Amino acid sequence: GSVSLAESLGSWAEILRLHHRQNRPFAAKLYEEALEALEAQTAHLGGTDDGRSVFRSQHADIWRGYTELLFGQDNPGGALEVIERSRAQSLMEMLVRGRVAIRNGVDRNLLEEMQLLKRSLVVKFDNRVGVLTQSNGTLGQTTADSEIAKIIVRQNEVDAAIQKTSPRYASLAKPKALTIREIQALLDEDTTLIEYMLGDAHTRVWTVTPYSVRAYELPSRMSVEARARDVYSLLSQNRCLESDPEWRRAITNLANILVAPIKKELKGRRLAVVSDGALQYIPFGILPIDDPGTPLIARYEVIALPSASVLSLLRSERARRRPPVNSLAVLADPVFDSSDERVKHDDSKRQKGIPSTMTLTSERLMRSIADARQSDHLPRLIASRREASAILAATPGVRKMAALDFSANRPRAIGGQLAKYRIVHFATHALLDSSHPELSGLVLSLVDPEGNPQNGFLSLEDIYNLNLPVDLVVLSACETALGKQIDGEGLVGLTRGFMYAGATRVVASLWKMDDVASAELMARFYREMGEKQ
Repeated sequence: GSVSLAESLGSWAEILRLHHRQNRPFAAKLYEEALEALEAQTAHLGGTDDGRSVFRSQHADIWRGYTELLFGQDNPGGALEVIERSRAQSLMEMLVRGRVAIRNGVDRNLLEEMQLLKRSLVVKFDNRVGVLTQSNGTLGQTTADSEIAKIIVRQNEVDAAIQKTSPRYASLAKPKALTIREIQALLDEDTTLIEYMLGDAHTRVWTVTPYSVRAYELPSRMSVEARARDVYSLLSQNRCLESDPEWRRAITNLANILVAPIKKELKGRRLAVVSDGALQYIPFGILPIDDPGTPLIARYEVIALPSASVLSLLRSERARRRPPVNSLAVLADPVFDSSDERVKHDDSKRQKGIPSTMTLTSERLMRSIADARQSDHLPRLIASRREASAILAATPGVRKMAALDFSANRPRAIGGQLAKYRIVHFATHALLDSSHPELSGLVLSLVDPEGNPQNGFLSLEDIYNLNLPVDLVVLSACETALGKQIDGEGLVGLTRGFMYAGATRVVASLWKMDDVASAELMARFYREMGEKQ
């Protein structure tokens, strides 16, 4: 199968890379063939969690080996191209293993046929194994192979039709990473792309401008993530004042690793940053660029990207669409449980916590909350109501919409109304789950006006299936689950989901914020943004 082939090719390539320098060009060819085999298998991942874990482990070793080979050949641009391919595939793997079904932008008939073909292929493979134990195994195997071949041919035909009729879906299901020249063509003279890749032995960082590509070697993943955790822990405790010596020490230590080595490469006035692992939970703009502690955000416009290739997709999407006619939609202050004073019913029926009547999606919500919090109780964000009023007042234009209380619900979010607004603002709990990224999502009203439970979890699957061609999505008052697995996939999945839905930009907080402080911050944010328009 594809996995066995990729494993064999990757092992062969690794031997040549490490022990036979004269054969490294051939090793590059083997790595390329191994990656093609892996990419062909990704969309058909199934089986047990252990099986998928082994697949990902093999996958990571091959990507890493190919990257190191290209560095050894003094080809940092080629190495960055491989990392971009890896990130596109990593996102696809996460969606597949999380069983996130994406329908937005896909012809329904083609999608249904593809799902049937995938199920048929699994059955045929199982039957093929079974016939080998029978007396006429050879004949049965020939028949099974013929049937499998027919299904694969039809899969390729359907896949070609999907790519032709649904280019956005094709860009996700079969991601095409950009070449280094294409990445450089996206950048203007005022922009420097910075991209990090954490590694067990060392970390790599690239700086790319329209005219240059450079790469540097930094300390190991363990060293970098230890310092990132120190900063994240202090941020989570709101201990980020210059007067706090522990904060100054933590932020300086991280900046010395991440920024100091590339300081001379930071050209122009804009930095587009692609982070990795725990670094995705650190706002890059707060890192000091010099000894007095001047943060990068004071000198540069700092933008975070899931990958460089996403920038191309965002620009092409925005160029094709007409701007929304309305200015701002706000969903704020949802009702999370029947004990809320806004629920109108007998006090004896009130209950605190997540409603007990749960759909499958509600079970996802419970699992995500268990990862992110110590209890199943989501506190009301009272100040988010004031936040909604403040940002509505600060936003120019008259065509606005505020969905508060029970109106801040999942049907309103997925019903298509939000596509009519330029900015969509969610003031609620956002769960970014790093252990189970497919459980990331937003929590909207979980009960109706009578206190009856309802599905209020806007899951990652819901987000990918939204039609949201807007300029900006703001996720205010977030929670994060920064667990042992800190690949950043929860954050990437959520922000990338809104981008896939059509949003050009996403603003999200990376740690728990006091709702009063959040309201004040958001009001200032919209006032400043309004003054610049």
